[in-house]
Amino acid sequence: MDPIDERLRRDLHSLDMVSVPAAAALQERVESRTARHRRRLRAVASFGAAAVVVASGLVAWRLNDVREPQPSGAASTTDASAPSTIAMIATTATTSAANANWTSIAPDPRGQTRGAAVVWTGKEIVAVGGFDPDNTVRESNAAYSPATNSWRTLAVQSDVGKRVNVLTAWTGSEALFIGGDNPDLSLLVSYATAYNPTTDSWRIIASPPIGFITSRSPAVWDGTRLLVWPGDGGGASMPITPIAYDATTDTWTSLPQPPVERRQSAASVWTGSEWIVWGGTNGGPDLNDGVAFNPVTGTWRTLSASPLSARRVNGVWTGTEMLIAAGGTGGVAATGSGSNAQSDGAAYDPSTDTWRSIADGPAHPQFMPFWFDSRLVLIAKGGAVIYDPTLDTWADAGSGPITPFDAEAVIADDKIVIIGGADDTTGGATFRLP
Repeated sequence: MDPIDERLRRDLHSLDMVSVPAAAALQERVESRTARHRRRLRAVASFGAAAVVVASGLVAWRLNDVREPQPSGAASTTDASAPSTIAMIATTATTSAANANWTSIAPDPRGQTRGAAVVWTGKEIVAVGGFDPDNTVRESNAAYSPATNSWRTLAVQSDVGKRVNVLTAWTGSEALFIGGDNPDLSLLVSYATAYNPTTDSWRIIASPPIGFITSRSPAVWDGTRLLVWPGDGGGASMPITPIAYDATTDTWTSLPQPPVERRQSAASVWTGSEWIVWGGTNGGPDLNDGVAFNPVTGTWRTLSASPLSARRVNGVWTGTEMLIAAGGTGGVAATGSGSNAQSDGAAYDPSTDTWRSIADGPAHPQFMPFWFDSRLVLIAKGGAVIYDPTLDTWADAGSGPITPFDAEAVIADDKIVIIGGADDTTGGATFRLP
């Protein structure tokens, strides 16, 4: 067994390896693309397998994976034996060297916490709520300083600790916590609060005019306002208008109706002049169309057709393109297991309204992506892979000291910081690029 397979088995609780029907096809695609760069990179495809992790009936797929509510009384769609492909592209770097990119952080004073709402303030990471090991929602809050590797406890705002899957944003002076689900994952009519880390104080802010805002809702901070597309409620055919929150005036306004149907779990990026939203699901079928909104002109435009299939996916802004990789299919109730995990990707250039395909990489339904030092870093299951757009190649970045199912992560200065998670994680870890 090669080192990558061995690492995946260890990180995923030594689960038995399962056959991956698509492995041969993916290997062929990888080798074809890699041949173009043979003089600069030697790569081989190594395929591992993961199983769905089920805790109290809730699927925890990735860092900051939002749990998606099931209809009341519905049978669970998860299967603890269902496989999920994580196809890692190995480089000549050794696994032990790659693991040196990871470092544990100090324990959270609240104890093991998963699914917290997190915000990077520029100095510390505010972590609000989340579940304790007994699946009870925490009402305590804490903040982690990467500079000192230390935590401090924060003031409690009673409502915030009773919500999960909360939408968060940083205004420059306050952390916003908007909407979310009830602890039992039933939908919560949106409620909004703001935390000031300088004064360690909370305030209730204006409630959104449209409910059903969660961390699944596409949203961006455009420098002055939070632009968000509510979803979840009313059925797939119900049009829901995106809205904007102005933190200076504490007011919400409606945006023009987009030329496509509403959605959640979609790629959502801010380019500096436009809000781009692509893919996702409307509560029924997955989607493969997209739109862009210009706040100055107040107008929407439809994106050109993408080479990617419909899926739920995250995206990043590189400074010139929206980059999308991997993702999962199957709509709201899908576990993302097996063939639902996607391995292809694409880049969209808004200046020319054009797409280009990128090399196939790791297949996983819900990677957490970061644009970091001119490379794309995807983190999930306690490990990371890196995409180099210059070479159009993928490389394994090793595994961390934890396997942070249901954790959250943010870029903080020169590192990616993972906060909390299940599996006896009491603090988290940091990841630096090699």
